Amino acid sequence: TERSSTELTDLVRQSKELSVENEDLKKELDIYKKKSLQSESKRDAAVTAVSVEKEWRENLQKQGVTNREEIAKLRAEVTHVHDLKSALKQYQRESEDLRRSCREQETALVELGD
Repeated sequence: TERSSTELTDLVRQSKELSVENEDLKKELDIYKKKSLQSESKRDAAVTAVSVEKEWRENLQKQGVTNREEIAKLRAEVTHVHDLKSALKQYQRESEDLRRSCREQETALVELGD
């Protein structure tokens, strides 16, 4: 019975050790669960941030295309305005030449009439 008593004592001691080890493992598991939840939360935040950044980048790219198209349109309009300005100056020179010619002819007619 002494042997049984020693075995029983050993079993009780082992049971206590296993119980302590089990508690330690439960605490460690809780720590890993918390870390896992924190990691998932950080991952979800990162996914959201990446999604927002992607949308922002796409919008900037679209706006860039729109801006380049608008710039091209405005440059074409500026070129057209310059062309019109040049044509107007040419017409003004021709008009002034015609007026001068007309005055000269009127003067010549007056002189011929005298």
